[in-house]
Amino acid sequence: MAKENPHQHIVDQWIETAGPWADQPIGSFSDRDWLPYVTRVTRHRDVLVDFRKVRGTTHPAYGGGMTYREFLSYGEKMYRMRRNLDESPEYFADPVGWQKKNNSYAGWSLYKINGSLFGDEGPHRTVIARMIAEEGGITALRVPLVRELEIDSDALEAEGELRSLLRDDQWLSVENEPYFRSDDVELNEVFFLVTGYGLGTGHYGKPQEILEIVRRANSSHIDTLISGLRAAAVYLGGQFPKGNQHS
Repeated sequence: MAKENPHQHIVDQWIETAGPWADQPIGSFSDRDWLPYVTRVTRHRDVLVDFRKVRGTTHPAYGGGMTYREFLSYGEKMYRMRRNLDESPEYFADPVGWQKKNNSYAGWSLYKINGSLFGDEGPHRTVIARMIAEEGGITALRVPLVRELEIDSDALEAEGELRSLLRDDQWLSVENEPYFRSDDVELNEVFFLVTGYGLGTGHYGKPQEILEIVRRANSSHIDTLISGLRAAAVYLGGQFPKGNQHS
């Protein structure tokens, strides 16, 4: 690691001396993709966070392969981030206190899923905070809001299997219905809606129920199709193999 220059700005030092971790791409988190499968949201307010667990942000500009080191040169709002590091370190260390002191709102929130953190509001500050944690050794910074998500992994698995069964003229919609809400906790349940040819007016229900309905409906469709082909072959004087040729 290169020797640090005391007259060099901390951001420029990080660009030159940050460890190999800084060459990892900033991960992407699309809350729109995940939220339909969320069964529980727990809101943790004004909490200490270990930013070494940050894996990315929801910001669309940083999900295309930009690394943490590259962000320091090309990330949006880096001028403001440099200034805040110089003039208002509490902007990162104690944002709640900074807001009260300056009578100004500077939103900062994270998503937590399976132990990993993703910056939502304030994604640029999140990336800088990981730099502070990794390179400055300050692993606990205070954040106004962390939303911890619990995902229905069974529904995700059922969706994958269901999409492999659906035909081009059948459609799936994933619905998320809340059944309890408070300031700190939200509980939801995942439902599937399938429509299209062979499904009547459509079916709405729990993922495994809908999976079984589609499996039976499309299996019946294949049986009908094969019977029709066999009848056509006999009518035309041809032959068609006996027995259903499908699994």
